[in-house]
Amino acid sequence: MRILLSTAGSLAGPIGGGWTYSRELIRELVSRGHTLHVVDGGVSVPSAVPPTEVLAQLDGVSFSRIDAGVSALSPSSWSARHARPLLQLRDILQWFSPDVVHANGHKGLMSRASRLARVPCVATVHHPGVVCPVGTMTTYTKNRCVRRAEDRICRICYCRQRPRGRALGPILGAVPEPLTSMASKMASFIAPERFVSRAMRYPQGVSEFLEDRRVALDEADLWIAPSRAAGRLLRLNGVEDARVRWVPHGTRRLQRRPVDAGRCVRFGYVGSLSPSKGVDLLMEAFAGRPSELGCELHLFGESANSEEGRSFSERLRSSASTNCTIHGVVSADDLQAAFECFDVLVFPSVGLEIFGLVVLEAHSAGRPVIASRCGGPEDTVRDGVDGLLVPRGDVASLEEAMTSLAESPARVRKLSEGIREIRSMGEHVQDLEGVFQEIRSRSSDR
Repeated sequence: MRILLSTAGSLAGPIGGGWTYSRELIRELVSRGHTLHVVDGGVSVPSAVPPTEVLAQLDGVSFSRIDAGVSALSPSSWSARHARPLLQLRDILQWFSPDVVHANGHKGLMSRASRLARVPCVATVHHPGVVCPVGTMTTYTKNRCVRRAEDRICRICYCRQRPRGRALGPILGAVPEPLTSMASKMASFIAPERFVSRAMRYPQGVSEFLEDRRVALDEADLWIAPSRAAGRLLRLNGVEDARVRWVPHGTRRLQRRPVDAGRCVRFGYVGSLSPSKGVDLLMEAFAGRPSELGCELHLFGESANSEEGRSFSERLRSSASTNCTIHGVVSADDLQAAFECFDVLVFPSVGLEIFGLVVLEAHSAGRPVIASRCGGPEDTVRDGVDGLLVPRGDVASLEEAMTSLAESPARVRKLSEGIREIRSMGEHVQDLEGVFQEIRSRSSDR
């Protein structure tokens, strides 16, 4: 099968769940004899892995990078704003002539270009940003958002979560629709690094974001939901059940090593050191443990930006936690060694998690997981069997769960023994192939 694939997270971006999924998906599809062309719209950033390095040893894979950026002075219609990348995708589709398009990134562009070219398109949900401008499905009051994405509501919520947004957010979010475009154009004449200039673009940016997401939601032929939470999010935003297929992710299997939890239980975290991932809560919960337990905390990852980096450093100093080690970013090749540094993975995310690939990876390595009830992990972690589930954003419950395991290393070993065989990337791709065949058959019947 000839598959045009856009990546979940840029192949030139920092290592993370999207990068890992894209790399493993590409390799598995190639190993099954499919011919791929990979479309990426990312830009190089620090700690980036060049896409050519990822694809260098894969036969049958070609690569294109599209210019997905939109000017602040772009015309008002969606098609006009995205004219350049749509033309690029049109040329790619004509040249490659795929049987199916699998949109993991740039879903609006891929869905529209596929529809214009009359090529069936399947899109996969990887992130709450499929509908949420903030990207977490949490409100400015830190509660879980359960509302359908709408321009007025999302503008206020987004603006209030920006720097200094508590004061300016309600004002910016309430700007009437005809004025948002004018404000955005005016901002282009102000020094772009100034806060006022950036803030003036927020309302228009949210409106354009939601329009782009609506194109994808409406025009993709089928949607893949990796978790039940992802399916609920799609339904909430108007995607009918007939267009949704539930296909949980898989991952490459690591070596399952037995947990050797002695008197000192070691906890670990792997991921972005971001407040939305609950790292602040984890630090607070760990600092509140009984000191006589002497457990350890190992953090693998880095902050998403300098602002979050400063916030994390301040949190680390204020918590004055002992027995806490920060290891930095872990590469895919070093993931096995990282999991062997601790006995229990803690996944305390406060935002909506579509899947939580690191939870599956931890189980693959034989590590039980303490996870918040944040969506995707609730499909993977069986409470009291191979991990513990705690309320989202509840420091006391997280501290209690960590303390209970620190006090009983034997329970940690029992939870480890309760881990079932994980779902492999091969099993995931086999299900994907079924969806691809379904949509191809449906398209040929038209």
